[in-house]
Amino acid sequence: MGKQMTNAEIMVADILSLDEGQLRIRVALTEALKAQKALELTEEDLRTHADKKEERARQAAARTQIIEDENDRLTRERGLCKHLTGGKGMAGLLNGDGRQGASISKQILPTGELYAICVRCTREWRKPSKRAVIEGKMTFEAYQKQMREYIWAVTVDAPLFASDSGQPQASVTFRIPKLIKQQEKDDQEFGELCRKNGWREVFV
Repeated sequence: MGKQMTNAEIMVADILSLDEGQLRIRVALTEALKAQKALELTEEDLRTHADKKEERARQAAARTQIIEDENDRLTRERGLCKHLTGGKGMAGLLNGDGRQGASISKQILPTGELYAICVRCTREWRKPSKRAVIEGKMTFEAYQKQMREYIWAVTVDAPLFASDSGQPQASVTFRIPKLIKQQEKDDQEFGELCRKNGWREVFV
């Protein structure tokens, strides 16, 4: 049996000078060191992952805040905008007094939908969804309010944006059978819902 050696001495000794017992100790110590190193690397990876996750969360929160701030700004601007224009050119567009009609451009989309947008504040007006009311995602009162606003937007006088024919600008219109069928279904179910509840719909 070889002389008594400390673990530190066994780890640095020439492997050929070690007896069987010392070799087993060295193997065990080596495996323990490997396990310790693997654990340290795992812990470091976990810390790095946690740091990256936290940074991503901070960035996502910052992006969300930017979007919310921008939406708040747009809401304020749209709330103040009277959707009127005072004449041609940038000054008239930005400082409108209504003498040249509303600053609302009306378009007929490829689906045939009449759509309006204010070129000053980018507010949009579209027909409210009957399907949303049918499915309980929108109240009938909210539908009526949105429909009244839509009717105002698409019928307000806006000569600066009128085409030569006096009609809204139109894209190439596509007939989409599935969409038409869905609209017919929505109209029928919405009408039945109105009759059932005694609602009087606002019509364009």
